[in-house]
Amino acid sequence: DDPRRPRRVVVLGRELVAWQSSEGWRVADDACPHRLAPLSMGRVDQQGRLACRFHGWRFAPDGACAACPNAVGPPLQSGERVGLRHLYETRVAAGLLFAWLDPTSSPTGEPPLPAGFAPTDTPTWAVTVPDVTWQSMVENALDPSHAPHAHSGTFGSKMVAMDRFDLTASTPAGLDLAH
Repeated sequence: DDPRRPRRVVVLGRELVAWQSSEGWRVADDACPHRLAPLSMGRVDQQGRLACRFHGWRFAPDGACAACPNAVGPPLQSGERVGLRHLYETRVAAGLLFAWLDPTSSPTGEPPLPAGFAPTDTPTWAVTVPDVTWQSMVENALDPSHAPHAHSGTFGSKMVAMDRFDLTASTPAGLDLAH
C-alpha cells in the first residue's frame, strides 16, 4: 500500500479516514472542516500531514490545521485551534489498526485480541464484508458445522468435525472450546 494515500473506512455507518502520519496511524472523521470534502480523497504529504484534495488544507498528526495554502500571511492568526473535529485515539496490535471512536473518553489497556491470535508485523490476510446482515455473519462465524459444509474443497475441508466439545473459558473476548 502507498503510505501517501489516506484510506476511507466506514464503521457502523460512520465515515472515517485513516492515514499514517509522521507519528503513526491516525483516524478522524472523513470530512475536511473547511468544505466537508472527503479527506480520504486527499494525500499524505512528506511531513506526514493529511492534505485535503479540495483546497489543500493540511492537518498535523494532532489534528490541528498546519497549513492553508491559499491564505495570505501566517495561517490561523486567531490563536483558536482550527482542525479536525474528532481525532480518534488509535492502537496497532497484531498488525491490526484499532480506533477508539468515543471522543469523550479514552481506552483502558490494549485492544482485546482473540485467544491464540499471534502478533505479527506482516499481515497475511484481508477482511471482506459480504452483502449480508451482521446477524448472518455472527451466526455463521459461531456455527461450528458451517465451514466444513459450506466451504468444502477450500479451508472447510481441513476442519475437524466438532462432535463433542467442552467449554473451557468464557470471557468478554469470547469463548474457548476444546474437542
